[in-house]
Amino acid sequence: MPRMFSPFPAPSVPVMPSIIYRTVYPTPSSTTIFHLLFTVGVTTDTNTDIHSYLLLLDIRCPTVGYTVFNLLTVLTILMELFHVLNRGVDKRIIFLDDYDRLRFMQGLYVYNNKNLVNRNIRRHTGKNIPPSAREKLIDIHAFCLMDNHYHLLLSAQDDDTANIAAFMKKLNMGYAKYFNEKYKRVGALWQGKYKSILIEKDAYFQYIPYYIHLNPLDMKFPEWRTGNTQQITEALLFLKLYRWSSYLDYQNISNYPSIITTTLIKQLLGSTKNQEAEIKKIIRDESLVTGLTKLEYE
Repeated sequence: MPRMFSPFPAPSVPVMPSIIYRTVYPTPSSTTIFHLLFTVGVTTDTNTDIHSYLLLLDIRCPTVGYTVFNLLTVLTILMELFHVLNRGVDKRIIFLDDYDRLRFMQGLYVYNNKNLVNRNIRRHTGKNIPPSAREKLIDIHAFCLMDNHYHLLLSAQDDDTANIAAFMKKLNMGYAKYFNEKYKRVGALWQGKYKSILIEKDAYFQYIPYYIHLNPLDMKFPEWRTGNTQQITEALLFLKLYRWSSYLDYQNISNYPSIITTTLIKQLLGSTKNQEAEIKKIIRDESLVTGLTKLEYE
């Protein structure tokens, strides 16, 4: 759960939500702690005036790039974000059709449950596990499925990275079992253990959601990786037609609302127009792409 710290007494004059101070304190563990002092408007009920509270919020994640939060609904958190990815052994295709992709998407939902130990999804359908009975292991903030690999942006519930390990074990083993049975094959499906990268640098935090969402352009507009995209309108349309990422959910198009947690990243990405403007900038600027592509497997 999000952890907030020490609300101060409400000032006598209501103040509109705004960021007051922004101070950065590096820690010995190299994880950056950001102490943000916010003025937050809080309404207790319909008959009460809006009170302004000063909240000292402690965030364990990179900077938010001066993004102005909607502080009335902010869920500022103490968390670590991880970019998690894996690909097929020998770079083989692991999603041969939409049924395979749907099966993986189903796994993102069903396996995200502390109360589910067995990875056999056929014994544990959504019908047997009502949302009220689920106790999530992780939050999925962004994702993208490609033909031979996937990307996930995750944070662990209760700040316990063991929850990520438990989720990923069920997800990868469960999908491998399904794939091998369907296609009558034996042996390892994945290249190895999933790769998990703690997001510590400002640039990665600001651009990793974009990087994940831009991956599908490899299929039709591979030049985006060198910042030489010329068909900007066509590229944006292609992203909106691609079902197998969280991009649509951040474009206010309900795609996988039961899987994705948008609260944090939506504050970073801003409006749909802002997202499109950033994408246009990224796919025409090689310097913005180069650092992020280092997170991809060679």
